[in-house]
Amino acid sequence: MKIHIILCITIMSLLVLASGCKKQETGRPLIEPFIGGKEGLRMGWVDGLPPETILDEGKMRFGIGVQLANVGEEYLGQGAGYVEVIGINPKDFNKRDQNDLRKFFLVPMREAKRNIDGTVIAGGQSVVDFSDLKYIPDLKGNTEVKVRANLCYDYRTKTSTKICAKRELIEVGKAKICDVAGTKDPKNSGGTVHITAVRESPLGEGKIQVLFEVEHVGDKNNIVFKRGTECDDSIANPNRNVVYARITSEVYGKKADCVGFDDPDQDNQGGYFTLYGGQKRAITCTYDINDIGSAVFEPLFTVDLFYRYYQYIEKSILIRDVTG
Repeated sequence: MKIHIILCITIMSLLVLASGCKKQETGRPLIEPFIGGKEGLRMGWVDGLPPETILDEGKMRFGIGVQLANVGEEYLGQGAGYVEVIGINPKDFNKRDQNDLRKFFLVPMREAKRNIDGTVIAGGQSVVDFSDLKYIPDLKGNTEVKVRANLCYDYRTKTSTKICAKRELIEVGKAKICDVAGTKDPKNSGGTVHITAVRESPLGEGKIQVLFEVEHVGDKNNIVFKRGTECDDSIANPNRNVVYARITSEVYGKKADCVGFDDPDQDNQGGYFTLYGGQKRAITCTYDINDIGSAVFEPLFTVDLFYRYYQYIEKSILIRDVTG
């Protein structure tokens, strides 16, 4: 009897241990700082809006609905962006002018979050609708129109990268905590502009240098703009492909001194730059670490990227000539 009890306890202990090991494997996301991903807002048509077919001569009222879901990790407040319907003449569709086909976000959309147990809490959703539409002219035969919904909104990507802070570049006779020279592993929150590469190197006595590269990682048909500006996709627009970066971290109480911005802040810890031709853009920052003495540690190099983002969806609608 005692042997059976001991065997049961042993088996139960092994099961608990195995269960514990499995939790460690599935719990890996808990050590990641962000959920990640290459999207901010995801958009789609509301089912049946717009319909596939409408009638001319104002004999059919209909609506256009755009569903928005915040799948990234930036909170969007009321008015942080807008949806605009183009491809149709507003007067032909019972509207005064193009302003009636543009609507700003009426409700906030919370960001996606990671729960304390590693599960993901979905971000907020919203619907932008355009109602009381009807095609007024009298057609002479059926025709098809392409409707496009443009989405323009401000967004931010938060980034975090472990770097190495130490004055002794060669550690003799002891295990290394970290290496100053080498590539690092940048982490990005869910968004369409990322830091895709970070390299650290020693720079003379008592200084380290961190070079980071910024890149548009969203759909190639979408466009980045300067935060708070109009999403005007003309090539001549000076706000096209403009990103603002702000270095938010210090190393042992010292702030970063950065170069590479087109329009730097006075403190050289941030500024605007352009992603020319969809290429990466490199910014270089220097930290003074003379005061750390014999300390060796891995501080977080953190940067916030601010931008406005443009994306769209399209759908064809058949307008039927009711007399035909």
